[in-house]
Amino acid sequence: MLKGARVLKGARVLKESGADPITPFRVTLYPAGHILGSAMVYIESELGSLLYTGDCRTPPSPATEGFSAPSSVDTLITEATFSLPIYRWEPHEVLASRVREFAEDALREDRTPVFLAYNLGKAQEIMQMLAPMDHPMMIHGAGFPLCEVYERYGFSLGRYETYRRESCEGKILIAPGSALGSGFASNVKRKRIAYCSGWATLEARQSQLTVDALIPLSDHLDFYALLEFVEQVSPKRTIVTHSPNADVVLHYLAEMGIHAEAGLSENGMNESELGNVGLGEAEVKVSENTKKGSG
Repeated sequence: MLKGARVLKGARVLKESGADPITPFRVTLYPAGHILGSAMVYIESELGSLLYTGDCRTPPSPATEGFSAPSSVDTLITEATFSLPIYRWEPHEVLASRVREFAEDALREDRTPVFLAYNLGKAQEIMQMLAPMDHPMMIHGAGFPLCEVYERYGFSLGRYETYRRESCEGKILIAPGSALGSGFASNVKRKRIAYCSGWATLEARQSQLTVDALIPLSDHLDFYALLEFVEQVSPKRTIVTHSPNADVVLHYLAEMGIHAEAGLSENGMNESELGNVGLGEAEVKVSENTKKGSG
């Protein structure tokens, strides 16, 4: 966990990747590969062992401490945000090339490139991808102090400053999708917008947003990495949470000989009873001049 973080009164701070005895349990944190400081919780006791992933990603984001897990667990509780076979991420190097090409093409056309991405985690990964261009970037005001934290922990993010409306034209801009609704870069007439998310895989989704490119960059593991991860830790019992359709991933895990079940959703219902659920991120619409698969 990040040093210096504020904690609740009476809370106990654990060191990542270091076991800490909390009677009658032994707790170890493993890096989750999701965002800087993200961790999975591994609990051991006389009753057995349990690994709770929270949000995780493997292969990990380069803007994290990496990803590691116990060799085996008795019970696994794992997120399954993208647990459908349509979700297979491209290699990081391919996505990084797509991000740079999008920015370079926009700048070549005298347009301002805008990347829509979460302020925490996704924005910093995109900045790492863009850093070799050595082109000035402007970061959404809520994301800028987070970038300073990443720099403090040794992650080089290139040349950047906080977003200023009056001088943002010609810079590479990074902001969450919600910022567009509050006027982010609305004064820039010539711009190209890329939506960066695992949900970008669903190109046909309708939306109030219009973008020029969809780049499926996610900070979660994809369907195939999920299956591989579950097989790797060889749990006796597996519980999946946050799945768009738990029956699908449960079927594939059963085919692998792994007993799994769906956890409870936020409304207390079993996720396998919910079928397809909302995907929880801003939906996007590709503008007419966008070619399928470009980015």
